[in-house]
Amino acid sequence: MIKNERQYQFTKKRLEDWEITLHQLQTEPAAKTPDWVLKAQIDGAKEEIRQLRSQLKEYEELKKGKKQLPDLSVVHSLPVLLVKYRIAHNWTQKELAEKLDMKEQQIQRYEETYYAGASLATLQKIAGVLQSQKSA
Repeated sequence: MIKNERQYQFTKKRLEDWEITLHQLQTEPAAKTPDWVLKAQIDGAKEEIRQLRSQLKEYEELKKGKKQLPDLSVVHSLPVLLVKYRIAHNWTQKELAEKLDMKEQQIQRYEETYYAGASLATLQKIAGVLQSQKSA
């Protein structure tokens, strides 16, 4: 993801470089390069170009206000959702803590304070476990 104008300009330059590389591969293949190697190189260059174009398009659409963004209100409901997911899995705080390699008391503190002291990385880890695990 492109996060600023500097990265945008850098990505545009990378795209230009890859387009030149692709053109060279298609018009002036290296001597004695097996066809399967040349095909792999061309396919790799095309994929890199596709990804770079996609990143540039997303950044441009965001800057122009043309990209629909999700509602951020979910951030406020995240602590309650984490508790609800735990309950829906029929997990105790202890069971969730074990799956996260944490102490039960830590989960108790998080839930008591609605995860106020948890880092974003911790919230993502907990959400990942809750989202991916099947009910026991």
